[in-house]
Amino acid sequence: MPEREKRTPEQEAFGRRLSEMIQESLDKEGLDALRVLESFPQPERELAAAFLLQTIPPGSVSHELFVKLKEHTVSSNIELIPFRINPETEQTEVLLIKRSEDDDFWHGEWHVPGTAFLPGENEHDAWERLFGEELQGIERTEPTFITNHTQHVRRGTERVEIYWVEVLEEPKEGQFFPVDKLPENTIEHHREVIELATNHFRETKWKGNA
Repeated sequence: MPEREKRTPEQEAFGRRLSEMIQESLDKEGLDALRVLESFPQPERELAAAFLLQTIPPGSVSHELFVKLKEHTVSSNIELIPFRINPETEQTEVLLIKRSEDDDFWHGEWHVPGTAFLPGENEHDAWERLFGEELQGIERTEPTFITNHTQHVRRGTERVEIYWVEVLEEPKEGQFFPVDKLPENTIEHHREVIELATNHFRETKWKGNA
């Protein structure tokens, strides 16, 4: 584990004050961390939050903390658009996965596979997790890079790398849809990504067949 930065005297004093307030709350009525933090003015509240984060080892964080951090930071993401040419209709189709009804931001909406980089991950780690968790190891081509951009979505600001793959077997999860007949409840910014990727996919396939 990396060595933590040395605290300044001011930080040490603030840490002692925070500890005393938490202890006082424990002695009186049980720990109410939210009430303790809300008692600080905004700059000190942020410093208190930083102190609390120092108690968490570097690496993966809980889902709840991940969601809150995304509201205050810019995350680095991968979005992967899986295509196939339907052998019966010869239509271009995209594989979408439906989010759960209790999703924090997109309740029951359809989306393309994707992931955010987790603390300590390199690009290989993120891809392995994405292929294993969302595509579940199905046979497909290697990812083709399209572009990257910054997007502002419901859960915060994201810097996104966009790729497509061609799926070569039936998926274990999700459903294929014609790219011009997406479900009404498809995540809005994914509609834009799918359109961009469809043009790139078709152009690449056309060049390959020329």
